[in-house]
Amino acid sequence: MSQQQAPVLLTRELLLSGALHDLLAAVACVSEILPATEFASSLEQAQEQAMALEEVWVFGYGSLLWNPAFHFLEQRPGRLVGFHRRLCLWTPAGRGTAEVPGLVLGLDSGGSCHGGAFLLDRLQVAMELEVLWRREMITGAYRPAWVSVRVDGRRVTALTFVVNRVHPRYAGRLEETEIARAVSQAAGFLGSCEQYVRGTHQALVAMGIHDNHLRRVLGHLHGQVGAKRAPE
Repeated sequence: MSQQQAPVLLTRELLLSGALHDLLAAVACVSEILPATEFASSLEQAQEQAMALEEVWVFGYGSLLWNPAFHFLEQRPGRLVGFHRRLCLWTPAGRGTAEVPGLVLGLDSGGSCHGGAFLLDRLQVAMELEVLWRREMITGAYRPAWVSVRVDGRRVTALTFVVNRVHPRYAGRLEETEIARAVSQAAGFLGSCEQYVRGTHQALVAMGIHDNHLRRVLGHLHGQVGAKRAPE
């Protein structure tokens, strides 16, 4: 991204217009874009599953926390067991380029993750899931999953997006120094990779959540790795 070019703001309108799809298709490998029939089938299945639930929740763990773009009734802290948040997906677009790819967050297997649980309006479920699909499911890098999340001492079923480990852009468990180097160098049409990581970290801190992985990555960026360890 040119220094003179302002980042594209990821808005609800941008998603529903299909503009994000077009931007990604222009810079990403065409083979990564999900066929329209597969996209529509996946969305329809999720909409049907959601309508069978008494409450429909979405679990956010990355940029959804500070720029959701979809409408919701309320947001509360939630904890998911079985997956952890990690910068584990290379991105040649959005927060990076083909020449200097960035890294974005995914839910990877194992451990647990604190994030935000968003309660949807049942009358708007179909539309809000479409917004999410146009954001997260343009390529096959993520898989939608219905998971059990603890919210206010009770279990709720929530939709989230986990990383697709067989996707060619799955980075695996990189060393955090390597992650920091990639984050510090990459930027794309949505802005810098560092801004994405910092925005997520700040949103988590505002919720009272301390993510040591993100804290250490940001510490490497500024030579503060030896800072006092935050509680898990």
